[in-house]
Amino acid sequence: MTCILCISCTVFPTTKGEWVAHLEHGQAGPYTTQDLALQVVIADALRMRKSGRPARITVRDRSGNVRAERCLCSRFSGS
Repeated sequence: MTCILCISCTVFPTTKGEWVAHLEHGQAGPYTTQDLALQVVIADALRMRKSGRPARITVRDRSGNVRAERCLCSRFSGS
């Protein structure tokens, strides 16, 4: 379960097999691997969390389905 108030930082593939990171202030990439795009998304989500704003990390597949999601807001992170 995720919090609907969190700002989503999302990783998703392009039609060319690359990966894009959708961040708080726009898009980054494309990256050659999902891991690289995920590192960018995690860094942005942690930056938001550190400044007290709710964030969640979402990974989508080619069909747009959510494959993984983790909320980092205080409600779910245990802080």
